[in-house]
Amino acid sequence: MLVVLRKRAHRCPVAAFQKMISGKYKLRILWDIQDGPLRCGEIKSGLLRGVEGTQEIVPRVLSRELKALVQSGLVVRQGLRRGAAQGGISPHADRPELHPGHR
Repeated sequence: MLVVLRKRAHRCPVAAFQKMISGKYKLRILWDIQDGPLRCGEIKSGLLRGVEGTQEIVPRVLSRELKALVQSGLVVRQGLRRGAAQGGISPHADRPELHPGHR
């Protein structure tokens, strides 16, 4: 099996997945949104919980991490219009293996 990730071929799917979630915050973002969509501010405050001495994430870095997760297909942005009552970042609906309880 050959997995292509950003014009770079990976023969091992594990290596491709590891590249998708590499970075300081991506895995923690995926963990926080497993129970449902969160807005960027909620994700930002969630990254500060549970880790002593963690500095607040810079908005530019959070935006970059979220864009990378969207481009990789791991998460989707929903209802991000101004004034929307619902919306946020959530696990991709077409990827059930990313949802809690999936076996």
